[in-house]
Amino acid sequence: MLIDESANPPFDSSLGQTRPENELLLGVPSPLDTALEQPESIIAYPTTGDLSASLPDDNAILPHNPELLAFGGDVRSSKTDVLSGTGTKAPLVGTGDRLMGDADGDGDLDRTDLRDIFSNRGTRSSGADDPRDLNGNGRIDRRDARMLRLQLRGNRDHRAPHLMAGLANDTTFDSEGTNSDRITSDATISGTVTDRSTVTRLQASFDDRTFVDVTDSLEANGSFSSFSLERSQLELLYGGPLPEGENTLHLQAKDKWGNSSHFDVDFTLNRNIYTIVDIGDRELVLIDTETDAIIQKPLESLGDYPGGNPQHAWISPDQSTIYLTSDASPPTPAAITVVDVNDINWPEGEADLTISHVLILDPPGSVSSYPDLQQVDDRQPIANWTQPQFTQAHGPSFLPGSDYGYVTHWTDNRIQVIDTTTNQFVDLSPLTFGEESRQTHGINFNSEGTLALGTGYYYDHNEIDLYAVDRSTGNLEHQGTIELNEENSYAAFTHYTAWWDDRFALTASMQFGPTSLTPPGQEVIGPSVWLLDTQTQSARMVIGTAETPDDEGIYRSPSDFAVVGDKLYVAEEDSLGDSFGSDGFVSVFDISDPQDPSFIKRFQPGAELPADFAVAHGINATPDGEYIYVASYASDYIIKIDTSEDEVVKVYGSQDGLNAPHGGFLAGQYR
Repeated sequence: MLIDESANPPFDSSLGQTRPENELLLGVPSPLDTALEQPESIIAYPTTGDLSASLPDDNAILPHNPELLAFGGDVRSSKTDVLSGTGTKAPLVGTGDRLMGDADGDGDLDRTDLRDIFSNRGTRSSGADDPRDLNGNGRIDRRDARMLRLQLRGNRDHRAPHLMAGLANDTTFDSEGTNSDRITSDATISGTVTDRSTVTRLQASFDDRTFVDVTDSLEANGSFSSFSLERSQLELLYGGPLPEGENTLHLQAKDKWGNSSHFDVDFTLNRNIYTIVDIGDRELVLIDTETDAIIQKPLESLGDYPGGNPQHAWISPDQSTIYLTSDASPPTPAAITVVDVNDINWPEGEADLTISHVLILDPPGSVSSYPDLQQVDDRQPIANWTQPQFTQAHGPSFLPGSDYGYVTHWTDNRIQVIDTTTNQFVDLSPLTFGEESRQTHGINFNSEGTLALGTGYYYDHNEIDLYAVDRSTGNLEHQGTIELNEENSYAAFTHYTAWWDDRFALTASMQFGPTSLTPPGQEVIGPSVWLLDTQTQSARMVIGTAETPDDEGIYRSPSDFAVVGDKLYVAEEDSLGDSFGSDGFVSVFDISDPQDPSFIKRFQPGAELPADFAVAHGINATPDGEYIYVASYASDYIIKIDTSEDEVVKVYGSQDGLNAPHGGFLAGQYR
């Protein structure tokens, strides 16, 4: 929906800035005018000194010689007429085109350009697209200056472009049942620009100070130019994922004469869907984070589900697409199933979902690949769940500022890359990095989308892999490893990493004791949290192991965690030690100083958590940070916690139909 906000100053397109100085009025001739009327042979070309006295001013006389117009053109690539401003169409100048006469490359024609051409006369042009060479003869000369002067003299366009824009998809209905409240899960902005002359620049900004050129998004469409800025483009403008809540996109358009207009698009970004799979019943579970409504859809009811045990569900930032992974247990292949979200009626408990693509990862019965492993110490049993026979894909994520999604084969060393605009694997997928990407559980990106971290989700894997990211292709380049080491000891078995900022991140280790893979002379540090410095490629333990649930530190294996403002929420699961499923916890730490976290509290079974709660495996924060969701596949619970009060506000369980909920994801997350 396009919303014309011209009635709301100061960003009214009709209140744009014009450039009246570009029309050079009749008056006393300047020295340059006099020089340009002389034969070429008698013009003196000064090589030093101040040229400003020789340039035309606002009172310069500009003789009109129509014959010179035959040499000119607005855009070298399109050969449009020199004198625009009399028609109604808005020919487009993209960043790859050159506005002829625009010597300084700022997208308009003015006396600065004339000064540049005048000062460089007598020199060769830089090539066929040199904007100073208006007549195209390969050199900068008097005729080029004359042609630009005639264009400036002939201009009668002092009106700013008419710019309007709005949400392309206002997804939330208001109280009157219409989509006009500017509350949306899809931040795509569309608009149009019209002008009597050539539209040469479209710029955008979120801070109203640093504007970025988005002219390439314009497309000529008859009498106007249209544009659309999608999520990935907006994230590049913002410098990371767009924040939940109120946002304002500032737009500027300029024509060839420097007339400019401004326009604001105000919108509220609101994502409210939590997705997770019920492994036991092979269902997709949807939860409305605002109303607590829950919908469960059998995967077989979606039509073309390939079968198999589901592992993860993750949803696109605009809530339009859900992705599901399933393993290679015979007779079904390992696959990613792409589900379109057509409509959700929360009050009626109905969701209109259709499968649009099925991407095969592995054929049925594809076998996992792990290092040989034996138990050697009572402190560290070998849990059955860590040795799945058939391949599985875990750890989904999205790359900010791009259209790429990722999922990792925890059971070997592959990283799959999906183009979410086509929902197909990109040509370079899967990425593999030998031992470096072995047993990776998720590729997690910083907010800028420039760096990524990969975990080591296996025994004695004490390294976090650092990657550089190419947002244009989705490719990753391995930069090195960050070891979780202290002198003669190390921490290992990491499930997830969470970024603190664009340099520092946190990870947590799950392993308790040595195995046959532990090198001689080395000790294993118990469950702990580590601060990662991607600049120095180093790590430091900042939260150690607790001996009891009432002690500060990490008590059970920290499977997952979430950074919410200055707090760290850690899901602790009883799955890797000397017992399985006897309990589970959620610990909370103040990390306002990430170098020195302080313990706040631990949610415990029989207190804040249900008495039979066990194995806090997955944890996800809403985009606004108001709530976290903790999932337990072992005890069939999903727990909703209010982060402002640190209290449980909703419990979903088997009474709601849950059966081993696993692999949750909140819309607006990138993980």
